Amino acid sequence: MPQAPFYQLDAFTAEPFKGNPATVCLMPCNLGDEVYLSIAGEMNLSETAFLEEQGMDYRLRWFTPKREVPLCGHATLAAAYLLFTRLGYVGDTVTFHTLAGKLCVYRAGEGVTMDFPRNDPYPVKPIMGVLDGLGLSSFKDFQYSNTNQKIVVELRDEGEVRDVSPDF
Repeated sequence: MPQAPFYQLDAFTAEPFKGNPATVCLMPCNLGDEVYLSIAGEMNLSETAFLEEQGMDYRLRWFTPKREVPLCGHATLAAAYLLFTRLGYVGDTVTFHTLAGKLCVYRAGEGVTMDFPRNDPYPVKPIMGVLDGLGLSSFKDFQYSNTNQKIVVELRDEGEVRDVSPDF
């Protein structure tokens, strides 16, 4: 198996052992989903980022120890920071090609900044199992987001939110 250097970085902090940790693996080629899942499991963090160089851009994928995810902000910021500060990337903008689309990250002083894609959920037919699991008999809106594969259940007011009794 080819060598793939990896780095663990903490996003959203300048202090060691603070912030949100992510592993960034520099892949010489695509080694396949099963290998990526195994590496992410070994890293045992919420997400491991896999970078593959594509000219001046990069292909970027994120895996949890259980599955690939379509978008991970903190691991994207960690990957860009690594490229800008440790790996000699000379541009002021790095472009990542991801399942969520094209993501651009910019140098910003000693840190980085990113334009997140819009993540507009859309109304879908309510899933009774979700409502039952939340202990809800009524709701204001039920939506789904393809980008991050999340269900959004909007309630009528703060009191309804406080009264939610999930069945874990």
